[in-house]
Amino acid sequence: MRKIAYLFIFMSLFFIGCISEQNEKDQPQSEPNTATNGLEYLQKFAGEYSIEVEGFSQKGDIEKYILKETGEATWLLLQNNNGKSNIMSKKNGTWSAKENDILIKISGNSGVIEEEYVLKNGVLANKLIEERFLKRIK
Repeated sequence: MRKIAYLFIFMSLFFIGCISEQNEKDQPQSEPNTATNGLEYLQKFAGEYSIEVEGFSQKGDIEKYILKETGEATWLLLQNNNGKSNIMSKKNGTWSAKENDILIKISGNSGVIEEEYVLKNGVLANKLIEERFLKRIK
């Protein structure tokens, strides 16, 4: 009787294993990890950028992004005093990149601020406000 019970348990586990294996094969395959695939684009766009607005001069306060290859982003608001810059505000966040665009997420005072920039004619233009664009400094 004991042997029959062990045989029943063994057969049940074997049967459950076969069903589980078949279900895994039926599941759609997950997409490849884009974190490693996007590394080349992080390297391409990493650097320091001033945030420019078409039609406005940058004589006063200056906005700046520092985008690191690690995906870390820093936003700075700088006060320009006779060629010397004083940091008025600094916020941190992350960024990601694709072939022709970047997405920056900064933790602001009221939540996460997202800006997407698209490469058009050699310029990274803000997707929502095309007059706002990034100018590479370094």
